[in-house]
Amino acid sequence: MDKKMKVRRNIPFILKAIDVSNDEQQIELYENILTALFASPVLLVGVLAHIFIRNILWHRPYQETLFSSIFYILIAVLFELVTRTPIKPRRMTHYVSILINLWFLYTIDHFFIDVTPAVLTMGFIQIVLAITRTNRIMIYYVGASLILAGIDLRISQFGRTVVVDEAYFLVQFGLFFVLFIAATIVMKVNENRLTKERKILAEALKQKEEILQLYEEISARRRASQPE
Repeated sequence: MDKKMKVRRNIPFILKAIDVSNDEQQIELYENILTALFASPVLLVGVLAHIFIRNILWHRPYQETLFSSIFYILIAVLFELVTRTPIKPRRMTHYVSILINLWFLYTIDHFFIDVTPAVLTMGFIQIVLAITRTNRIMIYYVGASLILAGIDLRISQFGRTVVVDEAYFLVQFGLFFVLFIAATIVMKVNENRLTKERKILAEALKQKEEILQLYEEISARRRASQPE
């Protein structure tokens, strides 16, 4: 496991590693690292956006953003720690799924009233990331967090007045950009996976033809060697 953890932590390398690997556990490990490589920078950018919107656009006290900024930075650090720790890939998948959904639920609960349904785009981003995986663990976590988010919004936010202002458009288009990046990664992973399957199929068909040809040659020799 330690040897497998020593990889270059950049998206092009991880995509290539997923493409060339045939080990399911190693692929799952790379998928977790890919999620962390995507989530950590987004969290850090989110901290800056949070400070810009609340403190610069709305002129609110910095104390209001302190806790949320610390929370986002902590989640980003935990993404890095979890994916650098030599644990089983399946357990790592659970941890990564929990972290990304804690991030989603916290954002929904604390910022829905400020930037209205723009934060719900995070749910689409989670679904896009989950469908790239070779197992369904993360999509189950996403489904559970969406249900919890819906319950929370119905209880705490229903009936409250929201304002669609400049902050809404900044957050919405920022999340659309993140969604575009996530969709690009998903398409690349699926394209590589399809290309790999086609190569495997082509090699299998070629081997089948060679075996059939060899069988026909052996059968022909046996028939020729038998006395009439």
